[in-house]
Amino acid sequence: MKRALGALCVCMSAAWGTGCSIVVDIPSECVESVDCPQVGADCREGLCTRVREFVQVTDPLRGNQRWTSERDYLLDETVFLESGVLTIEAGTRVFGARPQAALVVVPGAALVVNGTADAPVVFTSIRPPGSRSPGDWGGIALLGDDFINAPGGVDDLEGLPPEARTRYGGSASDPNRGCGTLQYLRIEFAGFRLFANQELNGLTLAGCGPETLVDFVQVHRGADDGIELFGGRAKIRHAVVTQPADDGLDWDQGWRGLAQFVIVQQRNSDKNGIEADNSETDASALPRSSPRVYNLTVVADNAPQTRSVGATLRRGTAGEIVNAVFIGHRGGSVQIVDRETQACALATDGEGPGCSQASGSFTGLDVRASVFVDGGTDGDSHFPTEFDFDPENQNTLEGFALHEWIGLAERRTETLPRGEAVLVDPLGRTSPNFAPRAGGPLAELSDLAESPPLDEEFDSTARFLGAIRSEAEDWTRGWTAFPVD
Repeated sequence: MKRALGALCVCMSAAWGTGCSIVVDIPSECVESVDCPQVGADCREGLCTRVREFVQVTDPLRGNQRWTSERDYLLDETVFLESGVLTIEAGTRVFGARPQAALVVVPGAALVVNGTADAPVVFTSIRPPGSRSPGDWGGIALLGDDFINAPGGVDDLEGLPPEARTRYGGSASDPNRGCGTLQYLRIEFAGFRLFANQELNGLTLAGCGPETLVDFVQVHRGADDGIELFGGRAKIRHAVVTQPADDGLDWDQGWRGLAQFVIVQQRNSDKNGIEADNSETDASALPRSSPRVYNLTVVADNAPQTRSVGATLRRGTAGEIVNAVFIGHRGGSVQIVDRETQACALATDGEGPGCSQASGSFTGLDVRASVFVDGGTDGDSHFPTEFDFDPENQNTLEGFALHEWIGLAERRTETLPRGEAVLVDPLGRTSPNFAPRAGGPLAELSDLAESPPLDEEFDSTARFLGAIRSEAEDWTRGWTAFPVD
């Protein structure tokens, strides 16, 4: 038996809104309250329950604030953090009440999430378990003033009507300023569609500077992309995107940050694990998207008719993908779609017309030290030939053949056919296991991997394929969750 959340509205004085209470069911049956082992729990209708105080958060938020696990928080609208720092402590829960409910941090403000492995911070739907679905609420967006390559150097956050508070990008007057730090955070059942191609994602990082860190964050069952980056230089480590309705990790507008230890799990989708663009309006715009992505696992569980893709690289993106594992993509493990992007790929090998870069960025586009498993409709067609040079196709670059480029010996890549059990249980719906199978193909191919760069931004010891070294070192355990509804 499940009881819907929401009851006992008790007004209280709070700077950020009206306080009420939520009745929370605990999975323990009872006859009397003494049967409930949980502190503060009462027996109601045969279930242990606890009445938790919650605060209804209202727009706008200004100044330094702290949310704690002593109460829950309810977003009933789009709430903008206009100034100061919002700090959210370990174990805190935030509920979204409707599709338009979202938390947006404007440039100059910052969000700090201090979750732990034992007590992550959770943003989820107000609907009771069993009736939750993608798009129940909007999501989280962090906006900064770091460089983006949109016309004029600024843009408005997609998914919301444009106004002064939705604008990001600019001059980066403080080149190191970040949008905040998110650690041990789960975002569930988010995403809001304003209209076509205008949606809020589970987590959006737009124009966020290099001090922005996303570390141990899961986005589960979102209605749009899991994590999307628009320009800036934000850093991502230990990220899990599970069962998104659209792409897993998406970048655009000149993102030049880094990502390490990233997992994307797709289910019955025609979308992309990675969707990478430089600019939708000008493929040569600067600064060019040129992130460095190491230790990546992208898996897809698809019906034969689907056309999911491991990584679609297009619209002039540069960057590098290293130590990656792609499994089960019917539309191909990798696509390099157009002339501008193919030019960046050839530039990595000193060929082609070149790939202009902003100062200090990685030059060219590279995919190396990676393994591709069960790609294409037959399980062994990993790199679609429709993106190879064709004299009649004005959008392909002369001399470019994807399977030849990615198969060069110096790239150290390997393809495996359908049927290879590479990971323990990557397609599990409620308790997946993304660790490599002991004694499996990844162990045999370990010499393909390369050591990440020796600098403080990477874990340079992670010389292995995929996002997890072994089951014994599975960093996803304990703080992630995979509810169906």
